Amino acid sequence: MALVTTPDGDALQLRKMTSRDLPAAHRLSSRVGWSHRPEDWQFIFQSGQGWIAEIDGRVIGCALYWLWGESAATVGMVIVSPDWQGKRIGFLLMSKIMSCLEGYQVRLHATPMGKGLYQKFGFKDAGMITQYQINPLPQLQACAIPAPLSVRLAYPSDKGSLTALDTLATGLFRPEVIGQILAGGIKTIVLLDKQQQITGFAGCRKFGRGVVIGPVAAANTEQAKILISQLFSAATGLFLRIDITDNPPLAHWLEALGFTSVSIPRVMDKGRRPAEPTGCSNFAIVTQSLG
Repeated sequence: MALVTTPDGDALQLRKMTSRDLPAAHRLSSRVGWSHRPEDWQFIFQSGQGWIAEIDGRVIGCALYWLWGESAATVGMVIVSPDWQGKRIGFLLMSKIMSCLEGYQVRLHATPMGKGLYQKFGFKDAGMITQYQINPLPQLQACAIPAPLSVRLAYPSDKGSLTALDTLATGLFRPEVIGQILAGGIKTIVLLDKQQQITGFAGCRKFGRGVVIGPVAAANTEQAKILISQLFSAATGLFLRIDITDNPPLAHWLEALGFTSVSIPRVMDKGRRPAEPTGCSNFAIVTQSLG
């Protein structure tokens, strides 16, 4: 816990976030126009940690981080109440977060408004993601699956294999998140090769206004399309979101299906960047916070 003074002389308390803060954090995200449900906050906080900014017992800001293995981390859900923006609250929260992440390679996804703040902490541009939406999703035919490939629903026993593929694709070791997706997702699909070995996977779960597809890990774009299209049936008639990595062919395919690009956050890194993936790539992220 720390007490600091804002430029206007207000006494600000910074403290560690607990699960009791989730309702207040949800109110903050709603105030800035984010679509997270209380359940979405529970999903992301289950594997993360955070700091709260509080004045007179009222939560006015938050920032979260996640540790993935011994060297990688992500930062997200950096929110300041509109009434308190412009008073360095975000800077103070990020200072606390970054003091917890010394020695880690850190990644985040920045809105245009937040990019300048993150640059002050040494984050550098490392690419982009594009958020696509469609509402409602029409009935779409799944892509043909060429032999000898096949697909099936994921089993809980696949957690180790999916975690290994996810780590290969993203550089992040996230068994907790993979377990959450397998346990609570609407549908998770795996792609099998001739030997019935898992070579890719994609998950679908409830999020925000409807349903989100992600993560998607595959050997190439065509296989990513197969996995994504297999999940369309779980979202037909619903609001659907997918946040894809920088991949023009995949973007053009989604647009041809009727998806609309609504935002293009920047990927920003601090520290040693992870090596380029080999054998399996990340085509759609879990969330902008979890990477």
